Amino acid sequence: MLFNKPVIFVLQFSVVVSDQSTPPQSASTNCMFTIQRDTCTPTFRGSYQASISECASVGTSVTRVQAEDCDVREPLVYELRPNLVTDDLRAAYYFSVNPRTGDIVVRNNLLTASTTTSVYEVCLNFSFLEMESPVVK
Repeated sequence: MLFNKPVIFVLQFSVVVSDQSTPPQSASTNCMFTIQRDTCTPTFRGSYQASISECASVGTSVTRVQAEDCDVREPLVYELRPNLVTDDLRAAYYFSVNPRTGDIVVRNNLLTASTTTSVYEVCLNFSFLEMESPVVK
């Protein structure tokens, strides 16, 4: 999946001009237009913190994260990843995020955590499905 990579769409064509004389005289020129797409980086609409009981059942909603992208044409896709600093995988074991809505829910029984106090940092990455545009002639 591509992340934050601008897509360039190129159109190449010719334009012909002619006069009304007999016989008509004409000239042509080649044109190339380059259109850049996906030049904005997605951003979250705030910061998120939540507290949840260790007795919360699997499927319990914790919070919803939301992001926006000024030039997105397809829906954003959310995914839960390990903490970038600690590479801690526990959050991904205990929680999951709906890729389309950003809803974070309890994935596994929180009572199985081995510590008395746990703080899980959920790192979210999001992107959108994109296809590079072919050069059109």
